[in-house]
Amino acid sequence: MRAIRNREIVVRLHVDDEGGALVAADTTPTLTVTNGSGDVVSGVSAVTSETTGVYKAIIPPQSDLDVLTITWQAVVDGHTRTSETTAVVVSERLVPLWRLREDPELAGLSAPNLLRLADAVESWFNNALGFPYCEEPLHTVFNHPGGSRLIVPGALYPRRMVRAIEGETEVPADRLAEVEVVDGAFEFTAFIHWDFLVGQHQMVWAMGRKEVWITHGPSPEFDHGVPADLVNAAVTLARYVARGSNYPERARSVQTESAIISFSTPSWDRPTGLPEVDGAVNRYAVRRVV
Repeated sequence: MRAIRNREIVVRLHVDDEGGALVAADTTPTLTVTNGSGDVVSGVSAVTSETTGVYKAIIPPQSDLDVLTITWQAVVDGHTRTSETTAVVVSERLVPLWRLREDPELAGLSAPNLLRLADAVESWFNNALGFPYCEEPLHTVFNHPGGSRLIVPGALYPRRMVRAIEGETEVPADRLAEVEVVDGAFEFTAFIHWDFLVGQHQMVWAMGRKEVWITHGPSPEFDHGVPADLVNAAVTLARYVARGSNYPERARSVQTESAIISFSTPSWDRPTGLPEVDGAVNRYAVRRVV
């Protein structure tokens, strides 16, 4: 799930039997929330029961872009179940939820269903664009050949380095303060000493394993917010995803007494088959050559 920075985060646990029917746990479930560094998040509310088999808790607002790990424990028929989910704290929604509710076809959705729909649409847009629509956290581990430039896989537009581990050694905070983003890579701006033969030596990243916590964000075109045509396209996609269909799933055309209706279908350059959605995405998407 996705959560917005500086807003409370509502999390739910669904307890079901082997057939998927919701059932009550033997006792009220418990949960533990940890941040990206593994520290326990304080201030989480008590767990309450919403309906049979559905339990809710509230995580206090988080000021940092981070990935929270939510670990639930519930006892059902005397057996302990443990489940784990994540909440990605991002800077903003692609489409404000109030804007989705303005659409007559979406206005009647429950809060959990609207949130699930928004999460699905945002994940789809991130994948289709090739980068996040807004600044968001990334925690990843990879091997680096060494040198002055550290390119983080999966971060096309890196923004800020929060934490880094080289091998098994934590990079000190004062050293991280000297890191800046230059042409899509993290580079040190400080020089460590003067050498008589070669002059100044710049700090470099060591060769080997890297574990980093960074934020990365959208194309510089989005510096003044998500473009309006993408927001409108996201509303269109949300409406389409939430809508039921009276046609068979494999239908490509429908013939009536007066006309033949041909459906637009997805393809490599039209990910959804919805012309106004695919047109907007293709204007901003980064195409990777494999």
